[in-house]
Amino acid sequence: MGACHPNPRRFKIHHSYSVGEIARMCGIHKNTIGRWRKAGLKPIEGKGQLLFRGPDLREFLERRRQAAKCPLPPGFFFCLGCRTRKEPAERMADLIEIMPANGKPATTGDLKGLCPDCLAIMNRKVNLARLPSVRGNLDITVREASHA
Repeated sequence: MGACHPNPRRFKIHHSYSVGEIARMCGIHKNTIGRWRKAGLKPIEGKGQLLFRGPDLREFLERRRQAAKCPLPPGFFFCLGCRTRKEPAERMADLIEIMPANGKPATTGDLKGLCPDCLAIMNRKVNLARLPSVRGNLDITVREASHA
């Protein structure tokens, strides 16, 4: 995730940050920090320059990130072109197992389907052990494995 959901791990827990430092590190405008304050980010009490504790900043950004996540239901992909979740065209998908370089059996794979509206290729990573719960109503064809 980009500037909308900055990485919380960029902020050290034993450090305090000014509004300018946060804006620079996240690639956002200083006014955004004001909106974050209204949304629950608490500054350190005191007079003068606003400072924010690293642990508070991390916790706030983690909560924002978690709230933005929207898991896909079974049989659905996320189309980057349409910016929405969709079932692939004709409910057909290809499964390409990802073979590890060490020669062990594959445990993950890529599901690929075609967007019914914009005809873009949609991808979804899948753990092969969880494939039945991800499958939904899809007709899946297993393709030749690729190597990691």
